[in-house]
Amino acid sequence: MKWLLGHFSEGVPGWVTELKGLKDVPTMLATSVKRWEEKLVQQGRYEGKLEGKLEGKLEGKLEAKRAVARSLKQKGFPIADIASITGLSIEEVQAL
Repeated sequence: MKWLLGHFSEGVPGWVTELKGLKDVPTMLATSVKRWEEKLVQQGRYEGKLEGKLEGKLEGKLEAKRAVARSLKQKGFPIADIASITGLSIEEVQAL
């Protein structure tokens, strides 16, 4: 208990004085770890959603470029010009 009290530079939080010996510390630590774990899982879900949205937007933009390239190719535009206009590679335009 003295060790724990010695680690607070700006006063001791109320929960520290409520400890009934060191037997309460593992329970408190387990509860804190569980909260941290839940927070990390939530953060991971949020980041996963953001990543999924970004991937979807990028895929949509790429598909739009391909659609424009197909249209230009059907109209007889030169492959190099289509690649330059759309930002696709010459190989990709040729494969369309």
